[in-house]
Amino acid sequence: MLAYGADENSIFARLVTSQTKVEFGRDGTSKSAGDEDACKIVSAAPLPTHEYNVVLGLDRKMRLFHSLDDIRLTNDEKDVMPKLQKFYESRPLPDDESPHD
Repeated sequence: MLAYGADENSIFARLVTSQTKVEFGRDGTSKSAGDEDACKIVSAAPLPTHEYNVVLGLDRKMRLFHSLDDIRLTNDEKDVMPKLQKFYESRPLPDDESPHD
């Protein structure tokens, strides 16, 4: 999930692969996630530069694609994407901290 904006009440993010937009309250709990279940921000750790650039590139690719050939994953994307969940799970927010703290 990639955060793309925030205001005094909300944090706005989207799933990179599906481009589903999600609005979170400042407590880190989703306000809206389409038809999906509610979700919660569990980490706000910054990705290392290389991985961050790969995720940004994939996000752009998914937003702008015109055909399925346009979204074929690169070797870097195939390497980085499966590792993201473990990366964030190993860097959780402190138990009493909200994403806005």
